[in-house]
Amino acid sequence: MSHSCPNTPAPDGVDYPLVLSIPTGCERSQCSFYVAIRVSDEDQEFLDFKMQGRASGYIAIGFGKQKSRMSDADVFACAVNPNTSMVEAFDTYNPDDLSWINIRDNDTSRVTSRNVCPRLESLSFVNGTISCAFSRAVDVFNFVEDKTLNDFFYIQMAYTNAQPIFGSGGLLNLVDHGHNHPKITTQSINPFTNQITGSTSLATLMNVWLVVVLASLALIGALVPLS
Repeated sequence: MSHSCPNTPAPDGVDYPLVLSIPTGCERSQCSFYVAIRVSDEDQEFLDFKMQGRASGYIAIGFGKQKSRMSDADVFACAVNPNTSMVEAFDTYNPDDLSWINIRDNDTSRVTSRNVCPRLESLSFVNGTISCAFSRAVDVFNFVEDKTLNDFFYIQMAYTNAQPIFGSGGLLNLVDHGHNHPKITTQSINPFTNQITGSTSLATLMNVWLVVVLASLALIGALVPLS
């Protein structure tokens, strides 16, 4: 499978239909954690992510089928490397039997060495806040570590001041993310279609609502006699 990273980062002001935050509904500058997700305009086989959190260790978003800790989940992390003080973006996997340790992807066919396409100009750690932007292919690169993102997942959000451990053998230990219990969405969400389990997307619901309103107005106009 061959993909090329999108070349052009999304400009400011572009709509990101799926936004999750801690606390829910906060203004981005006031959030402890914030992530926005959209389908890339340049290549619709990719999702664009903007992520930010008040942390000095790492921030992470996970996609899993379990409404629990980040186990059996595809986890994207932006971490401050303690050796360089630079922010790095990673695609990792958290298996069931090592739910406290994330393993970096090891598939040599992936887009980059970390299976994500980081926007280097958007990786920063300033005033106690980690910020990053990256793209990730929607489909899988290997069936062990990656998950196809056009599917329903409980989305898991974590941020911490605990320093990640860049270990040998491909291990990236994301320690102490809320005692291994990150904030998790109450319903599963498809990040590609922006749908919640058992429902249509918000945009679709708004379009249906608009059609109903316009039809009702047309019916009222037809029933009211002209004076």
